[in-house]
Amino acid sequence: MRLEPLEPRVMLSATTVSATAPSGETALYAEAFEENGTKAISAHSGRWGVHRGRYFGIGRRRPAISVLDLSPQPLPEAFRFAATVRRLGRSTGASGLVFDFRSPADFKVAGPTGRGHWVIGSMVDGAFEVEAEASDRTNPRHVEIVVDGAEVRLELNGVSRIAHHFDAPVHGGALGLAVSRGVAWFDDLAVHGTFDTSESTAVITIGPGDDLRAAIESAGDGTTIMLSAGTHHLSAQAPFNQGAIIDNVRDLTITGQGWADTKVKLAPDVHFGFYMGSNVERLTIERLHIEGTTPLAVNTHGIGNFSGTSNVRHVTFTELKVSDIAIGIALDTFDGGVYDGVTVTHNLITDTQGTDAGWGYGVEMTNARNVVVAHNTIENATRHSIYVARSAPGANILIERNRILEHDRDGIQPRWFAAAISISRASSVKVAHNVLLNPRAIGISIERDDILGRPVTDITLLNNHILNAWYVGIWVTTGQTHTALGNRVVPRTVNATPNPQWHEPVSFFDFPRGVATSSGLAAPLARWEDLDDVAEVNGKVYTLRNGVVDEIVPYAWTFRTAVTQWTDATGLIGLQPAPGQTGTLVLKRGFGVYRLDTTAWTLQLMCSGCIVSDPGP
Repeated sequence: MRLEPLEPRVMLSATTVSATAPSGETALYAEAFEENGTKAISAHSGRWGVHRGRYFGIGRRRPAISVLDLSPQPLPEAFRFAATVRRLGRSTGASGLVFDFRSPADFKVAGPTGRGHWVIGSMVDGAFEVEAEASDRTNPRHVEIVVDGAEVRLELNGVSRIAHHFDAPVHGGALGLAVSRGVAWFDDLAVHGTFDTSESTAVITIGPGDDLRAAIESAGDGTTIMLSAGTHHLSAQAPFNQGAIIDNVRDLTITGQGWADTKVKLAPDVHFGFYMGSNVERLTIERLHIEGTTPLAVNTHGIGNFSGTSNVRHVTFTELKVSDIAIGIALDTFDGGVYDGVTVTHNLITDTQGTDAGWGYGVEMTNARNVVVAHNTIENATRHSIYVARSAPGANILIERNRILEHDRDGIQPRWFAAAISISRASSVKVAHNVLLNPRAIGISIERDDILGRPVTDITLLNNHILNAWYVGIWVTTGQTHTALGNRVVPRTVNATPNPQWHEPVSFFDFPRGVATSSGLAAPLARWEDLDDVAEVNGKVYTLRNGVVDEIVPYAWTFRTAVTQWTDATGLIGLQPAPGQTGTLVLKRGFGVYRLDTTAWTLQLMCSGCIVSDPGP
C-alpha cells in the first residue's frame, strides 16, 4: 500500500460528503476522501495519506494527528463528531476522534486502544490519562462522540458506551484524528453542531455622533455593530485609559465601511483603543481605520490589553488600517492564560511611534496559541514589525505572506539588532513567504531566553525574501540549529554599515553581548542545501539544484523529484493563481521560459528570447 503524502496545514484530499443535518442541528463539516483538492484537513504530525478512498494514519511512539478545518464556522458547545474508524494489525495506544486539541501535548481523544477496548482520554503535558473506558468486541466501525459543554459521550454503532464529564467545556480546541503506535484508517467524517439561539441577533448602526463605547460595552452575544462612514471618536476611560472594553461576550462583530471611509480616532491619552478583556469568544473587528493622535501622550495600542486578560478564543482582526500608534495589534496573556485561535490578516499598519521596549510594534503577541498573521502590510515600524514572544512548544504560530516595508525608515531605532520580524523566547513558529523590503535593522531574528530559559524550538524559516538589507538579514542566537529553506537575503550595496560583520546575510554572533554562539540554520534534508533557486506555488515548494527539481510538502518535508534533469536550467518562478484558479510553475532555461507540468514533469514553451524576473513570494 502506498500513501500519497499530504501537505500539512493547507491541503487534503477529499470531496464534500452529502451531510444532511438532523433537525435543530447545523452541518459543519463532512469528508469522504474521494479525490484530492479540498482544504478541509491538515496533517499536524506523523504520516497521513489517502489510499482507495480512505484516510490512513501511521503513528509511532508519539501520536500521528490530523486537524480539521471548520472555518469560518465556530464550534458550538453542543456538537457531534462521527467517523468510520478501523485499526489495523496489532496496533496499540489510543487512536480515534480528537477533540479540544490545543497542541500535540494537550488534547482529548475517544476511540480504541486495542482489540475490543475503548476509552475517552486526555493527553496532558505529553502523558496520556484514561478518563473512562469500556469493552466492546462487536467490532464496531461507526464511532461518534456527542458533546454538550463538558459532557462527552462515546457511541459505537449508534449505542452509547462511555460517558465522562470534564471540568470545563471542551469545544474551545480543534477537532481532529489521532493514531498512536500503529496504523488506522478513517472515512465518512461528519460534524454537526447545535447553536444556542436563545440570544437574538442584534444589528446596531452607529453614526459618528453616537456613543461607540457604550454600544460596544453594552452589546450582548450575537451582536453586530456597524459603524457608518465618517470619523468616530474614543476618549480615555477608567480603569485602563481605554476607549472601549470588550469582555464577557460571544459572537460580536464590529465592522465599518472600509478603512478609507470609516475612522476610529483615538484621543492622545488613550492607552488602548479597543481593550481586549477576558471571556471573549468569536470576535471580529474589521474594515476600520484606527488612528492615534500624535504626539502620543501614552503608550497607545490600536487593539490590545494588559497581560491579565485570559479566555480569549477565535478572534479575527482583518481589513484594518492602524496608524500613528505605539503598538498596532497586541495579543497578550499571562503564563498559563488563554489567548487562542487568532487570525490577523489583510491589515495595513503604518508609522508606529517610539523605539523603546513596548513601543514601535506592528503586531505583537505573548503567550498566544494557534495564531495566523498573514497577508498584512506593515510599513515603517520603529522597533519590531512582528514580534512573537513566549509561545510554548506546540503553540502553532504562523507568520506568512506579509510585506514588511521600510522597517525603521528614518533610522531612529538605536538598537539596529531590533529585528523587523523577531522570534524571541518562543517555540513552534513558522515564518514563511514574507517579503521584507529595505529594512534598516536586522531582517529576521531567532533569539534565546537569557532570563527564564524558555525553550526556543520548532522554528522554521521558509522562502522569505529580505531585499536591500541594511544590516544582517537573518540573525540567530539561540545556540541551536533551526530549520531553514529557500530564504534569500540581498544586502544593500551602498552606504553599507561601517562594520562588515554587521552586513552579513546570516549571522550567529550575539552582537549585544559581543560573543559568538553555536547557533545554526539547516535545510530539512542535505539535498536542499546550496540551492540554485526556490519557488512556491499551489501550496508546494519547488527547489532547483544542479538541474534537479524537487516538489516539497512544507513542514512534512516529503518530496517528489522530477524524472528529467535539466542541466541548463537557471531558475524557477511560481506564478501565483487568481482566487479559485491554479498557479503555474515556470522553469527558466537559457533564453527560454517554460511552463512545468509537475504531474507529468513535462515542459511547454511559454516564451523564447524573453527576460523574466522573479516576482518573489
